[in-house]
Amino acid sequence: MIYKLFYSNENSRSKKRFGFGGDDDEDSPFALNKPVIWIVGLAVLSFALFITSITFIALYARQKTDSSSQPKWPDASFSPYGRYAKAGVAADNIYCSEIGRNILLQGGNAIDAAIAALFCIGVHDCHSAGLGGGHYMTIYNATTKECIAIDARQTAPLAATRDMYKNDPDGSTLGWRAVSVPGEIHGYWTEFTNFGSGKVSWAQLVQPTIDILVKGYLMLTLIPPYHLTPLRPTSIKFIG
Repeated sequence: MIYKLFYSNENSRSKKRFGFGGDDDEDSPFALNKPVIWIVGLAVLSFALFITSITFIALYARQKTDSSSQPKWPDASFSPYGRYAKAGVAADNIYCSEIGRNILLQGGNAIDAAIAALFCIGVHDCHSAGLGGGHYMTIYNATTKECIAIDARQTAPLAATRDMYKNDPDGSTLGWRAVSVPGEIHGYWTEFTNFGSGKVSWAQLVQPTIDILVKGYLMLTLIPPYHLTPLRPTSIKFIG
């Protein structure tokens, strides 16, 4: 048998008391008894797991209670516009932010202000937003503790089919067949009629952006050079 160490005939009896000795060689002091080894092994393993768990729990509790081990949250940056009485509106630029703020001052709620600001964003950031696209809106009601998500993304035209781009992989991004049905306005109207304050009109949300278009505005330099985008022959005649 294996583990034949410190063997002597004189102490074989004493060793058998501790579970040593096997069927093949009763005098072998390290012919281990398997049930005893399993019991001892499981006991050692359980004890090790218990000690490890206690150690981790103690370290975690210490870390949670010891504030000095936590990273310090940075102080708010200085801003003369950083103090608000009840609410604040943060859009892509100051013009659209002011439009949303004014809607709040007129009695509108956060949904009204967001829609008014988004109309403005669709003009200033026409490369990434606007009436020709769609959006998702998430609305959280702090009173009812409910969260509502509205899917106003674009949809495929009625005549679209599943295999319409099968032999034309570029057809989904280039050409007239890549155009989808916009969901932007439908989403705004759904949000306005279902979650608006009812204290401001639809015209009040749209008119500030109309005024910007009438008076003119400074184009942002972020607009990508779409004139470098490859166009299909069928689309060139529509580009002025």
